[in-house]
Amino acid sequence: MIYVRVSWEKPYNGGSPVNSYTILFQNSDRVTFSSINTYCNGMMTKVLLQRYCDIPFTVLRKQPTSLEYNDLVVVKIYATNSIGSGPLSIANTDGVRI
Repeated sequence: MIYVRVSWEKPYNGGSPVNSYTILFQNSDRVTFSSINTYCNGMMTKVLLQRYCDIPFTVLRKQPTSLEYNDLVVVKIYATNSIGSGPLSIANTDGVRI
């Protein structure tokens, strides 16, 4: 199985540890975004500490993202801690294509 690795830099946390990340994948309509928590759950300790997750290409081809051949895998992420949620990251403009 072939996977896409989504990784991100540690954000400024305002002095409070990050409790979770929300990882959102752009859908094929190129407007809306969806989470795929089965593979990229930012509340899981492993994902939280390592700041990456791996998701199979085949999953991205299905609902809700429904990406097609040669579509760019576009991701936005934000962090949450005891202070609240940080800003949504800027979507990547380069990277892996299906």
